[in-house]
Amino acid sequence: MSGTGLPCQGIRFKGFVAIFSLVSIGLIAWFGTYGVFESAVATGIVDVHATAVAIATLIASGKITTGAGATAILIALTVNMAAKIPTAYGLGPRRFALRVSSGLFVLLAGLWAGYAWSISASISI
Repeated sequence: MSGTGLPCQGIRFKGFVAIFSLVSIGLIAWFGTYGVFESAVATGIVDVHATAVAIATLIASGKITTGAGATAILIALTVNMAAKIPTAYGLGPRRFALRVSSGLFVLLAGLWAGYAWSISASISI
């Protein structure tokens, strides 16, 4: 009976978080706050969870604002979800790919609509 591989997964996740944090800090140093958005695009393709943890760490350390962090996490999630669409078309039948694509589109449209609403609500207050 083999193990679950959880210790290796934990080490891999920690490694991703460390690498993504370094990439984010480097891009922020180079481009300012906008660097976190570029970092979210670059690292969100690989793993949105590690990207979110790295961005949350940057927020907690005061390197970026909460608003910039929220936008960066949403960008990372969008990139990650968009990367799944070609995979669905490549690995499954067309009907499967259409279902996956439409589901991801609805999910992302709802998230971005909620984000836009939250920004507009905070501006009008």
